[in-house]
Amino acid sequence: MRASGPQLLQATLGAIARLEAAEVLKPRLTEPDFAKWKRFRRKLGWRDFIRLLHEDQALAFPEPFDLARWRFDPFDTLDEPTAKILVENSATPAPGDALSVLRDQARALGVAAGGAIADVPKIQSRHKALELPGSGGRIAAYQCVQHGLAYDRNFTFVTDNPAERVLIGLGAVELRSNPPTILSLAEFEAMRAAKKLRFDRVVGIKGAPGAEALAAHFDDARLV
Repeated sequence: MRASGPQLLQATLGAIARLEAAEVLKPRLTEPDFAKWKRFRRKLGWRDFIRLLHEDQALAFPEPFDLARWRFDPFDTLDEPTAKILVENSATPAPGDALSVLRDQARALGVAAGGAIADVPKIQSRHKALELPGSGGRIAAYQCVQHGLAYDRNFTFVTDNPAERVLIGLGAVELRSNPPTILSLAEFEAMRAAKKLRFDRVVGIKGAPGAEALAAHFDDARLV
C-alpha cells in the first residue's frame, strides 16, 4: 500500500524542521507556538502554511519540496484539522544522523528499510551508479556519507513510486545535495531501447519492488 499525501507531507515537514534545527533555515515550523505564522496568517489556514513552507524550499531542493513533481496533489486528501496535526507533529525535529533518519522515514513511508546496504562495494568518485527502484536513495546516501561521494553527480535513480521519490529527495536534503536525477520507468525504458544506459555500477535491494526486474537488464547489477 502506497503512502498517502498526508504521510508524505509529514516526512517533508520533518525535513524542514531538521533544516531549521541545523540553522540552515530560520525557525518557522519549529518556532515556539508558531508565533510569526500566527501574526502573518490572517485568514490563511494550516494547509496554506504547509504549502508555503514547501514553496519556499522548492528552488533549493526541488526534490522533495516542489509538489508539482509528485504527480498528484497531496492536498486533495488533507483537511484543515489534519494539516494542523501534521504541523504540530513536525515542530520537534527528529534526532539522529542522516542515515538513521532516512531509514526511519523509509519505514514510515513503506519503502524498503532493510537490505544490507553496507555490503555494496565502495563506489569510486569517478563512477556513475544507477540505484534501482525500491531503496529510495538509501544506498546512495550511505555511499555518500561513508565515502564522500556526490549524491547528484555519482548517482541516478529510477522509480515511479511517489514515496520513493520523496525519500530520494529527503536524501538530497540531508546531504545538502544539488537536485538528484530521477528517471521514471518510461524514461528508463526509452534510454534502454536507445542504448543510452551507461553506468559503471548498478545497485539495489533484494526483493524490493521493481529492483530485480530492472536488474535483469544488467550483467553486473548488485542486489543486497
